[in-house]
Amino acid sequence: METEVPPTARSTRHRPRFSLLTLLLIATVAALTLAVIQLYGELQPLRAEVRRFRNEFGTIEIPAGQEGRIHAVRMLAHREREWKFRVYLPRGRTYRAYIAQGELPGRPDGMSDANYCKLVRSQTDFVEAVVEGGASFVTLTADRGNSAENIVVYEFRARFVPTSPEPSKIAPNTTALSQTLQWQSPARWMADEALWGEGRSAVTYEQGAFSPKQSLLLVDVRQAKRVDDRTIQDADRGVAGEGFMFWIEPVP
Repeated sequence: METEVPPTARSTRHRPRFSLLTLLLIATVAALTLAVIQLYGELQPLRAEVRRFRNEFGTIEIPAGQEGRIHAVRMLAHREREWKFRVYLPRGRTYRAYIAQGELPGRPDGMSDANYCKLVRSQTDFVEAVVEGGASFVTLTADRGNSAENIVVYEFRARFVPTSPEPSKIAPNTTALSQTLQWQSPARWMADEALWGEGRSAVTYEQGAFSPKQSLLLVDVRQAKRVDDRTIQDADRGVAGEGFMFWIEPVP
């Protein structure tokens, strides 16, 4: 005679059991996870502050093995018509800095900065200065001078102030170049600074590395077009137009 298994015995299941130590470990891991998430959120403003500091003081870090490349970062300017950079040029090489102004040639699609800078030198007035390798603070300013009746005067000045890798140490010798521009017609585009815009640059607020054999385009400002009182249209760089440029080239 077979014995029936009681229903309660058939339905009995094994329930998971946790020791007090296991529960304590789970609670600890959960608390640490929440703490890390909270800490990450609190660090976000600090990261933004560090980026602002790096931009303002132009800190450059040269990675190991990258000493032979050009490194550059754009800095925050503290005045109108000023462009600031921190640039590291490989030591042991010589470079030339150029300021060109006037009617700049159109830039064909796909043309490199190096080839375009050569094209500008062949067709536009420019000034130049020799710059030795090393780290420098680089500043370009465009100041409106004392203008007589019907004469507009601007002076473009570029300064290379050598530094050590640390931004607080500045060497005494400075390379400078300048170009003064004046014309008779006050209707020319530089008389209306609203048409200048920010310009273009190969260097951004994030540090970049560049080939030491190519030109480094720092500032490219073109005459914009005033559509109406509220609208200004950016220049078409594919066609010739007035403006000014500032760049660095290696000496062959």
